[in-house]
Amino acid sequence: MAVLLPVRWHGASRLARLRSLLSARGGEWLREWSSEKAALEFNLEPLDSGVGAGQWFATRASGGTVHACMASAAFDQLGRRLLGSNESDTLGLAEGVGRRAWSDLMRAWFAAASEADALSDAAAPSERALTARHGVVGLLVQVAGVRIALYLDAGVCDALVPVDKPAAALALSKRGDAMTQAQVGLEVVLDLGMAEIGQAFDLRPGEIIRTAVKLDTALTLRSASGAALARGQLIAQDGQRAIRISSISMQQGATS
Repeated sequence: MAVLLPVRWHGASRLARLRSLLSARGGEWLREWSSEKAALEFNLEPLDSGVGAGQWFATRASGGTVHACMASAAFDQLGRRLLGSNESDTLGLAEGVGRRAWSDLMRAWFAAASEADALSDAAAPSERALTARHGVVGLLVQVAGVRIALYLDAGVCDALVPVDKPAAALALSKRGDAMTQAQVGLEVVLDLGMAEIGQAFDLRPGEIIRTAVKLDTALTLRSASGAALARGQLIAQDGQRAIRISSISMQQGATS
């Protein structure tokens, strides 16, 4: 049965952080394993294509699996480079040094629990399991001419460079709570009844217009749009004019 792999891509900044972390650890590893006369350099680059046919190894790392592909003589070459020797080794000592050094690098990089977890023979993975569209990161390790292709699955990448959690969303206020904090313009309408137009023309400062409206007649409180909100009486409180609400007549959409 085919296994469906999720589609996932890593951003450029995250890939740069991943390579920077591994390069720093790789440099420390090389200083510990190489002899003074070796004068080797450690390079880690994005893998554009594979290194050709070769042996496959797997590392059971924290969070996932790392696959490595290298030439059949890669461990022997790596061991001789680390020892600073160009002579052929018929006893297999250089190969042993190279294998042990590579295993140590895998443990330093990916927190493998044991040497067996750090380096074990493996079959070639499926092509889909090595593609970037499924969150796999391909890297090319080069140490003094020895080329090794690495493929880190998405789980390993997350363990090395955790995905940044999105910022917590701001808590939203309930609609009613938000509306109660808003301000609204109010108008008070006092119905004074009818008067002759001639009286209006003859008005002078200090004159009093008597109406038929009683003193305790209710006022109408309206919104800026003209909708009736409430009725009440005009009173004085703490030296200021105020309205004592006697009834509510708020209509739907009155405050709009």
